[in-house]
Amino acid sequence: MGFREVKGCQVHSTYAFLALCGALLCLMTTAFVWRRRRQARAATVLAGTMSATAVWCLADAAVAYWTWLPPTAFFLVLIASVHAVSAGTLCFNYMVTDPQWRLRRRWGCLLLVAPVLACAAVATNGQHGLFFQASTDQPDAAVVLDFGPFFWAHTAYCYALAGWALSRLVRAWWRAPSVFRRQYLTMIIADLAPSAALVAGGLGGHASSGMDLTPFGFALTGVLITYALLAQGMLRLVPVTRARIVDSLPDGVFVVDPAGTLIDVNTAGRALLATARPDLPTEVVGWPARDLLISADLIAALDSRAETGSDGMVKEVRPGLHLAFQFSNHHDERGRMLARVVTARDISAVVAAERALHEHVRTIEALRANLQEEAVRDALTGLHNRRHANVVLEEAVAARSAFAALLLDVDHFKAVNDTFGHHGGDQVLRAVARALNGCVRTSDLVARWGGEEFLIVLPGMDLEAGAARAERVRLACSRIGQGTSRPGAPPQPTVTVSVGVAAYPLCGQSGEEVLAAADAALYEAKGSGRNRVCVASGGVSHSFAPFLPA
Repeated sequence: MGFREVKGCQVHSTYAFLALCGALLCLMTTAFVWRRRRQARAATVLAGTMSATAVWCLADAAVAYWTWLPPTAFFLVLIASVHAVSAGTLCFNYMVTDPQWRLRRRWGCLLLVAPVLACAAVATNGQHGLFFQASTDQPDAAVVLDFGPFFWAHTAYCYALAGWALSRLVRAWWRAPSVFRRQYLTMIIADLAPSAALVAGGLGGHASSGMDLTPFGFALTGVLITYALLAQGMLRLVPVTRARIVDSLPDGVFVVDPAGTLIDVNTAGRALLATARPDLPTEVVGWPARDLLISADLIAALDSRAETGSDGMVKEVRPGLHLAFQFSNHHDERGRMLARVVTARDISAVVAAERALHEHVRTIEALRANLQEEAVRDALTGLHNRRHANVVLEEAVAARSAFAALLLDVDHFKAVNDTFGHHGGDQVLRAVARALNGCVRTSDLVARWGGEEFLIVLPGMDLEAGAARAERVRLACSRIGQGTSRPGAPPQPTVTVSVGVAAYPLCGQSGEEVLAAADAALYEAKGSGRNRVCVASGGVSHSFAPFLPA
C-alpha cells in the first residue's frame, strides 16, 4: 500500500488498461454483492469495500495514462480509497467471522482519524513536504516523487489494519468446522493477494518504472470473493460462534470443573442465580459450585446420573422457583474428566400451571362424583332412587347372589297429607328414611321406590332372615314421633308401615319377579289390616301370611 510514482516517464498504456480491468472486476463484484445485502449485513460492507477498491484502481489508471495530473489531487483520491479499503476489509472480516458483531460509534470515529489526518497532510504538503517531494535532475527529465515520513506512517497504519483483519480470519479458520474452512481459506488468499502483488512489483523492479501492482492484487481479491459467493455460499453459509450461541440460550448453562468450581455461566444462568440467590455478587465465576445454585445434592446427582443417562431432575430451589436440571460429564480422549455441565430451565410457570390443572381436574372429578351421586339419590329423603335400585337388582341377579327384598308402604299417608299438609308429609317421609337407615347394614340398599313406598335390598339374606329384618323395620317406624311431643304442641302424626318380603331366587328368577312377589306380599299386608309384615311363601302365585313376632 506504499507508492512510488514517476511523473514525465513513458505512458504505460498496458498498465492503465490492466488497472481499468481490475476496476471493472471490482465493480462487477460490488453489483453482485449489493443484490444480496438483504440476506446478510456483511454484504453491504463488502460492496462498499469493493467500490473503494475500484476507485483505487481507477486512480492508478488515470495517473498512468494522464501524466499531467497534479500529484496532490491524485494522492487525495488514492489515500481516501486506500483507507476505505483497509477499514472496510477489517469490518467485513469481523462480520463474517461473527455475524452478531456491530461497529460501535466510538470505533467508527477512531477509524476516521487516520484518513482525515492523511488527507490533511496531502492537502498541505506544499507547506511542509512531509508526505512527498518532487525532484528532477534535468529540465526535461522525469519528475521523481520521494515519499516522506507521513507517507510511511500512513502505509504502516494501513498494513497494520490489514494484518489485524488477516489475523481475525486465520483464528476463525483454525477453529471453524470444515464447511466454513474453505470460505475462510479463500478469504485469506484474497486478503494476501494485494500484499503479494506489492512485493512482486517491488522485487521485479517495477517500482522504478512507476508501475504499482497492488491494484491487480485487489482485482484478484474481487475474483476470489466472487468465487466464494458463487461456489462456496459465502454470506449464505455464515458461521456463528459457539460462545455466542450458548450465551443466547434461554436455559442456564453452568460449567463446573472436576474440583467443583464454577468456571463458566451464560447470561440466562446468571439471571437464574440472581433470582434464586440475590445475596450473591454479580461475578460468580470461580466460586465453589456448592455455594451457589448448584447445591451438593445436585453435584451428587450429576456424578451419578450422567453415567446412567438419566434425564435429570426437577428441584424447587426456593419457594415458587422450580428448575429442571440436565446433567452431562465431558471427558477428553483419554477418558479424563474435563468438566461437568449443568443446564437449568425455569419451569415455575409450568409447575404452577400443572398444579392449577390438577386442582381443576380434582374439582371437576368431585363435581362429577357429586352429580353422579345426585343422579342416583332422592332429593327429599337422601336415599337412593328407583333407577339405582333397579341397577343393584340387575347386578345381583346377574351374579346369582341371593338377596331378600323388602317393599314397604307408609300406612294412610294420604290422610297424613290431608291433616298435616304436604310439609308434614315430607317430614314423615324423611323420618321413615332415617329409621330405615338405622335398621340396615352398610352393604344393604335403602331406596325410595316412589311416593310413600320404600325398597330395602338385603344381600345374602334368605326369606326368613328378610322377614325378621322387616319386622325390625316395622317396629322402628312405629316409634317415629313417640316421646317428642311437648305440652301445648300440635299433635304429631302416627306412623306405621306395611311390609312385603320376597327373596331371590326362591320367589323369582329375576329382579322384576322378586319385586312382583314382594309387591303382592305388601298388598296382602295392607289388605290384612296394615302395620304388619307379609312374606311371599315362594312365589307370586302362593298365599301370603302375616309375620308377627312371638
